[in-house]
Amino acid sequence: MNAVLLVDDERDFADLLAERLQARGFQVQTAYDGEEALRLAAGHELDVAVLDVNMPGMDGLAVLRELKKLKPQAEALMLTGQRDLA
Repeated sequence: MNAVLLVDDERDFADLLAERLQARGFQVQTAYDGEEALRLAAGHELDVAVLDVNMPGMDGLAVLRELKKLKPQAEALMLTGQRDLA
């Protein structure tokens, strides 16, 4: 089973995406901020992280940097609702 860490501060979106991934057989851990994401990653297997780029506090890029230290083999997918990342 593929282990997914889903991180997004928009709870409704994160919960809906988690449900859809679980329905397709993925094992999903959901975090709503960067600090929670790193705690979950440290204690669970992880194949892929789905990270929101823009979150209050620790943003998705900062989470990715720390996550790669904890789980260097994990892949990452970055999501954003922003039109412009510049």
